[in-house]
Amino acid sequence: MKNGRLVLVVALALGCGGESSEPAAGAESSSGGEDVQVAPEATPEAPPDEAMDQAVAEAEPEPEPTGPAHLTVTVKVGTDEVALPVRVLNADGEEVAQGDAGQPFTLPAGDYSVAVAVTDAGMLADTPEQQQEVSLAPAEERDLTMRFLRARVRLHIRRNGRELRRARVELRRAGSDETVADFRTGNDYVAVTAGRYNLLVHAARQEITVNDVIFTEGSSRDMPIDIN
Repeated sequence: MKNGRLVLVVALALGCGGESSEPAAGAESSSGGEDVQVAPEATPEAPPDEAMDQAVAEAEPEPEPTGPAHLTVTVKVGTDEVALPVRVLNADGEEVAQGDAGQPFTLPAGDYSVAVAVTDAGMLADTPEQQQEVSLAPAEERDLTMRFLRARVRLHIRRNGRELRRARVELRRAGSDETVADFRTGNDYVAVTAGRYNLLVHAARQEITVNDVIFTEGSSRDMPIDIN
């Protein structure tokens, strides 16, 4: 009887002994140099209100500018800024604004022509004019510069080595018979638009033609003309 109880105790001890050394199925061991897989953290979602505001901002474009445009015209003769009259014409050629250079014009958006004329022969003997196209967008701030190129010339009409004062000179653009300036020679330089010209000189009851004379922008040129 005593031996039978001992056998039962030994059997119970064997049945309830230490745990199995084999890992459970599907488990990964951290031994043996294997990497441990860690699940990435979930990206937090934006709050509903912020996400909606962002979606609306991406969906709606910036509002287009509205209102009148502002145009300022600067006029230069040579390097000098001058306050010449400025006229603004619409697409039909009708004058819609007038004022001095440097004065801002407030205009509806659209296409315009800006016209400037030199009317003082002392400023430029050929009294040129310019017209420039400009297109203005709503609420645009535009600066426009219109420039007249200037040269200075002084003619010396000589006969038998003697200079003739107050000879009359007609200035014509090359390729044209139209006289754009008519002046008399003297001690002072005459300012004209830079370019290529033909000269018709009236002196000592003679008429002398000098072709293809070039007056360079910014220059002051003394030009001798000898007659018999």
